[in-house]
Formats: sequence, C-alpha cells, structure tokens
Amino acid sequence: MGALKVDSLKNKREFDCIFRNGSRFDTPYFSLYILLPKQLTPKISQKAFRIYQDIQSRKADVYLGLSVSKKIGCAPKRNLYKRRMRALCQDKSFKGLCLVFVPKIGIKDLSYADFATMCQKALKYTYKKSQNIASRVYA
Repeated sequence: MGALKVDSLKNKREFDCIFRNGSRFDTPYFSLYILLPKQLTPKISQKAFRIYQDIQSRKADVYLGLSVSKKIGCAPKRNLYKRRMRALCQDKSFKGLCLVFVPKIGIKDLSYADFATMCQKALKYTYKKSQNIASRVYA
C-alpha cells in the first residue's frame, strides 16, 4: 500500500471550521487542531457541516492546513517545519483527519523525533476526548 494522499485546506472558511469544531492540542512548540469525524455531533451548525462535506469531497486521506508565521524564521526554516508536518501526515494513524498545524517560536529547539512523539500524543488525546464527547451526546 502506498503513502496516504494529503490534501491542503484551501481557504479561510475551511481553516475556521477546523479551529472552531476541532480539538486543540498545545505544546510550547506548536498548536495542533484536529477534527475527527466523530466530533461532528448534532450540535454542530449546518454551515460547518457543509464546509466539512466540501473538504471531504476532495477524496484525500488527510486534510492538512499549515499556518506558519514569519516570526518562526526565514523561508527555509518555515518550509522545513511544513515538510516535517507533511511527512508526519503520511502515517496511517492520521487517516481521515483534518488538521491545522500552527508552529510557535520554540519549535527551533525541537528534533523531528520529539516532534513526531508530540504529534502522536496529540492524536491520542484527541481520540480520547472525542470518545468522551460522543458518549455524552449519543448516550
């Protein structure tokens, strides 16, 4: 089986949908917003649900939004962090997710192995949180 198909979020409304409805995981190095299909509860607005359907209609395995500020560093540094995040999204555990990655200034001190470990922790945290939400809504 080949690598996962990663598609990017295209516009502000797609980013905002993930920001408002996804789970946020903060570290001193980055913030990661993750939207799982389980998090689309009946409480979500119709507009947000339509935006999510538009995103899903592109038929990719992972949807990734990158928001890397110039405060992070020069263009080669910013591109390095984007490449790392795209490479990490090739992992099968990210399949079916919508992600927005926002690095912070401290990311300069983070190795790739530590970065990958923190992203996996974020994923576990989000799955655990979504199970709690789903159990409260559908119970």
